[in-house]
Amino acid sequence: WQVFATLPKREELCESMLALSLNLDIAPIEKAKMIKELQEEWKKLGPTDSRKAQKLWSTFKGHGDTAYAPCAQFYEDQKKLRQENLTKLRTLCDELKQFHQDTDWASVDWKQTKQKVLTARQSWRDLNNLPRAQWKRSQNQFNEALALLETKIQIEEQTNKASKIELIDLIEQSLASDQELNQIIEATKKAQSQWKTIGITDRKADQKLWKKFRKACDTVFSKRDEASVVQKQEANEVIQVGRKLCDDFNLLLESDTIIDKSHINNFKKEFESLQTSAQGNALRQQSQKLQKRAYQIIKEQVSMSHRQMLNEMRRLADLCQALESGKI
Repeated sequence: WQVFATLPKREELCESMLALSLNLDIAPIEKAKMIKELQEEWKKLGPTDSRKAQKLWSTFKGHGDTAYAPCAQFYEDQKKLRQENLTKLRTLCDELKQFHQDTDWASVDWKQTKQKVLTARQSWRDLNNLPRAQWKRSQNQFNEALALLETKIQIEEQTNKASKIELIDLIEQSLASDQELNQIIEATKKAQSQWKTIGITDRKADQKLWKKFRKACDTVFSKRDEASVVQKQEANEVIQVGRKLCDDFNLLLESDTIIDKSHINNFKKEFESLQTSAQGNALRQQSQKLQKRAYQIIKEQVSMSHRQMLNEMRRLADLCQALESGKI
């Protein structure tokens, strides 16, 4: 009676297993789990002593075998894939060891080496579907092979980090010293060129160092810009004074004042004391033209003085002649 009472449930399980065997959209792992759950439910129903129950069992088992076939193929493929991954991983470990052995570490391309490590890590993530019994051992082998390169990289990165810190300290110390601004600027430009030649550093550390280095450089060039503004202001003030000197000297030349070399020398001395910048080139040319004009005026004044003297001598001669002839 107990077996007879379970027949409807067994028939229901057979239908469920049939539906499962016909459904090709369920992932193999999920399907295997569902098959096992149906099998567990079947076991709970007890022994199949009657013909009807045995017939249902045959049907249930047949549907179960059909449903499990793609799961079995999936697990077989996974087993094969794990073995292939294990072989590829061992080859990768051998390549890393060989690279470490064959590399001339005095002239190595560090960026390429670092990329090789990153690629190897990605390969480990792609290949870590390994036979369960080999997984831990394979991980240790990979880590040991990779550590050969990572140790070299870490040493190089620490050396380069120290070099960058040294450049930062150099600029900061220059700013705190009594050095001339031009010397600090030249030292900063040199440090910028040297920074570009320094090799690999740890990415996070390098970002912090770069911010600190950039800040120090910006401080230097900010001081340069401030000094440039002051210099321009001073140069403009000098130019204004120079223009005033030229204008005053020009007024002197246009007046009826007798000009001599002392006027020119005084003007020249005052103008040269201004030390005008490149912006004052036009002003210097004006100064030279005024001096040339002053010399021409002096020359003309001397010539006119000679003419007046000759005229006076002629007048006196004519007067003497008139006296001798009794005309006066």
